[in-house]
Amino acid sequence: MGKTAYLDAELTWEWPQPEEIEHYFLAPPDEHEFFDADAGEGFFQNEGAYDTEHLQPNEGRIDIRLMMWTDPDLGVLLIGRNGAAVTRRPSVRRAI
Repeated sequence: MGKTAYLDAELTWEWPQPEEIEHYFLAPPDEHEFFDADAGEGFFQNEGAYDTEHLQPNEGRIDIRLMMWTDPDLGVLLIGRNGAAVTRRPSVRRAI
């Protein structure tokens, strides 16, 4: 459990610093770097957010996942999922 990240076909057990990934999102269109062509996707995940790491999935643990897909012509698609729905807790959503 905890934080994991999958970017450019590499799985890590920690999240990268913002400056390490900003080129995927903030570079001018003609300078965009995209994920490895074979992967084309990535995610950030936190299992047991908000001090719920001691709980089991679907029994109160809150899991958060941000999934990303890249396309040189269309840009980056971001989809977020918050596992708080099973706990009946309100989820907090922010525009990116």
